[in-house]
Amino acid sequence: MWTRPLSLAILLLVVGLVDIMSATLAESESGPRRSRAVVFDPDASRLPPGFTGQNFMTIFKKLAATKGEYETTEAFRARARALATSAAFAFAITPEVEYDADARGFNISPYRDQVHAWSYAADVSDLSSVLVKRIGAATGHYVGTNGFGATVRVERDKDSTLEVVVEYHSLVEGSTVFLAIPPERAAQVRGKLRFLLVGRPRLAPGEETAAITSAEHVSPGIDHPYDIALSHRYLFAEELSIWVYDRSTGEVLGKLPFLRK
Repeated sequence: MWTRPLSLAILLLVVGLVDIMSATLAESESGPRRSRAVVFDPDASRLPPGFTGQNFMTIFKKLAATKGEYETTEAFRARARALATSAAFAFAITPEVEYDADARGFNISPYRDQVHAWSYAADVSDLSSVLVKRIGAATGHYVGTNGFGATVRVERDKDSTLEVVVEYHSLVEGSTVFLAIPPERAAQVRGKLRFLLVGRPRLAPGEETAAITSAEHVSPGIDHPYDIALSHRYLFAEELSIWVYDRSTGEVLGKLPFLRK
């Protein structure tokens, strides 16, 4: 058990700092203003030059349905289902990319993460996520003391992840897609390649929403002096694919299925 021997003045200063950093985090999650109202066409063969994808938090908040005070359960469920089957999304990702000269193409591997249970009833055993973005922020520090009187400076951090969740068994083999492209062409476009995670929302298992937030806390210790608040924002999806495009021209070079058919 940790105690925090802080004076009232220091405590107020820390609380104020947390509020400031929380506001900064919220602003970071909102992303650039220009991407908020983007409508994505999954049948497009070319994107606007400089396209940076949709804003994850804008889509997430839209899909995170909550029942209104004067809304019947039936009406709420109908609205939640309608939201969860709404238009396709497209989020910019930064996968691991490696050119295979023998196979004459790029191997593209999005970063995946473990899905953490958002409730005691949630079954996450067959779920996996694709990491869209990770946002970290230091929010202050304090002096912690354990039961033996040892003290240590504890750093307080806030870590947030934005993730798209699918069923693990549905992922393509090795969670890697392949874009065939001759070496000469690959060398020309390598520095201009950008990647989108494209899919459609679906309801989370056992839930009436496609957008779920899971929170957890990592407690500090003498050998690990970090007090970390973790927040995972999960958007459940189907029909997932990886788009590869030339950001300078908007030319789509490949639409690569990321789920087994």
